[in-house]
Amino acid sequence: MSGVTSRPPAAVRRKPASQRRAEITETAASIAVSEGLDKLTAKRVAETLGVFPGLVSHYFATADELVAAAFAHAATQEREDVFGRAAAAGPPRDQMGRLLGYISLERARSPRTPFT
Repeated sequence: MSGVTSRPPAAVRRKPASQRRAEITETAASIAVSEGLDKLTAKRVAETLGVFPGLVSHYFATADELVAAAFAHAATQEREDVFGRAAAAGPPRDQMGRLLGYISLERARSPRTPFT
């Protein structure tokens, strides 16, 4: 015998829908934050994940839906980070000081904030 075997191809395991959607959302948020919203497309997300763009479109039918989900994810992550750092400061007075310091730092970085 020549050593050739006829093995069935390995089964491809699909990720649960909630896990796949979260993965797409996280990737979209990462692209939006690091490269800008103008670079956020289903094709770009798909390339990053190594999947077909149709998979991204399956979860987010329009570009607006993808952008909205990415923005919400990024904003939630930032909020959790900011308030988590404040909570680690200890007493409420120190927490407020840390939050105000963060706002001041952000204003210095980008003078056009909703607070100006």
